[in-house]
Amino acid sequence: MKKVLFIISIFVFAPNIYCAIPPCSFIIDSGSKEAYGDLDNFLEEENNKIKSYWENEIGRVIEEIKKQSEEREKQLKILKNLEKERLFANKEIEFLLKQESELLGNEANIESEVK
Repeated sequence: MKKVLFIISIFVFAPNIYCAIPPCSFIIDSGSKEAYGDLDNFLEEENNKIKSYWENEIGRVIEEIKKQSEEREKQLKILKNLEKERLFANKEIEFLLKQESELLGNEANIESEVK
């Protein structure tokens, strides 16, 4: 009976013994904290480099593109207004030429009637 209780106690308590003992990786310092710290520092430096590149280089280019786009829009508005004025002037010239030809036709009719 004692042997049976001993064997049962081994099966019950043996797995719990390993839970109380931490693994070796926690006991021995492997330098992983320094490695993760170095990695974090490296990533932070690279992120700062990228941010400064975007703010200094790309940001300037974006602002220049924005200014040029606004200038282009202004120029397009001016061009559209000039085109409208040109079309209006062409229609006015066409109207005046039509009136001139009608007046010349009327003048020719009057001269033929007078003779």
